[in-house]
Amino acid sequence: MKHTVLLNTGPLVALLDRRDQWHPWAKDAVKHVRLPWLITEAILTEACFLLANHSEALRQIEAFADKGAFQLLPLTADAVVSSLTLMRKYADVPMSFADASLVMQSGLHPQARILTLDSDFSIYRRPDSTPLPLLAPFAV
Repeated sequence: MKHTVLLNTGPLVALLDRRDQWHPWAKDAVKHVRLPWLITEAILTEACFLLANHSEALRQIEAFADKGAFQLLPLTADAVVSSLTLMRKYADVPMSFADASLVMQSGLHPQARILTLDSDFSIYRRPDSTPLPLLAPFAV
């Protein structure tokens, strides 16, 4: 069964960087998800920053975008406010803006699992207080 996913930075970077320790896992994980991957502007920004010195990976991101592999979820003013509110709520974790954008989008896309390497997502909750559905190496 293929899953709809909200794509986090870690799996995207791991997929595109063969030297990443999570590359084999990410390569296998994307076989079980359907396109397009749901991705926020914050996640895309973070991934491009981390891969800035990896020109082939940036070309692959461009190819993914060109082929429609991403559905870019824009950050409206309301989405920014919601994300910042989540960051305050989880300040003790702490939560990045990019992670907050995915948690916020999870409430808007309840059928989507979050494809992540970040175990903090097992702590975060949707606005209705339910656990986030995850596709992760640590998820049971």
